[in-house]
Amino acid sequence: MRILVLALFFVSLLSAKILIASFNVQNLFDDKMDGTEYADFKKGGKKNWNKEKYEKKIAAVSKDIKEINADVILLLEIENERVLKELASRTGYEYSVFSRGNDKAPVGLGYLSKRQILSVKEYAVPRVKTRPILQIKVREAGRELNLFGAHFPAMKNSLEKRLNAAKTMLRAVHGVKNAIILGDLNSNWDDKFLLKELKNDYTSIWQYKKGWKSYKSGGTIDHIMIKNDLARVVSANFWVHKTKSSDHNALSVQF
Repeated sequence: MRILVLALFFVSLLSAKILIASFNVQNLFDDKMDGTEYADFKKGGKKNWNKEKYEKKIAAVSKDIKEINADVILLLEIENERVLKELASRTGYEYSVFSRGNDKAPVGLGYLSKRQILSVKEYAVPRVKTRPILQIKVREAGRELNLFGAHFPAMKNSLEKRLNAAKTMLRAVHGVKNAIILGDLNSNWDDKFLLKELKNDYTSIWQYKKGWKSYKSGGTIDHIMIKNDLARVVSANFWVHKTKSSDHNALSVQF
């Protein structure tokens, strides 16, 4: 009997799967004007944002999230925690965590998870008004996974500011096992990639999805990178999900 129980345990480990995704949903503001929105979205702005547009947008984003069907998904360009919790309610996620660094930031980032979130940690980017790096820890088949979600400053910002975000990520992941970096890093997978120091230590989605793009106008600015200590012991499949609600496609990896 004991041998049978052990055998079933190891089979469950071998068959266990977890899908982790990253999705920039493109400016999902709520239906209340707080004054921190981008100028185009404020009353009288070009977008003329209102409750009707919010309802249409959040319904479309929710549809994309349900189609991706990730166990854990990082969402970018979410205005506040209320919007994230509304997405969780519409898509059936039990756990969520949100951050935007400060109350005056237009948008932040957050996770929806079907797995219990064991811990949360934020890494503020020094001397830059931008989103923090948001680390969570989840467990799958006895293994703890450390997810580092980020939305780096846009390319229109100075290289110094963008490098500050990259250096913050390098410090955050240093020495961490089973690390996964994901999010919109506003940096293409090329010779000028902001995290090029990690190319030898991490496996990237763009090593397997050559010719694809995450930003629909062109580019590989969204990323999923798996530390090689994890990639060596689990098999991983990568996907690019075509979305309808955003100017970004979603990315995912399944172990």
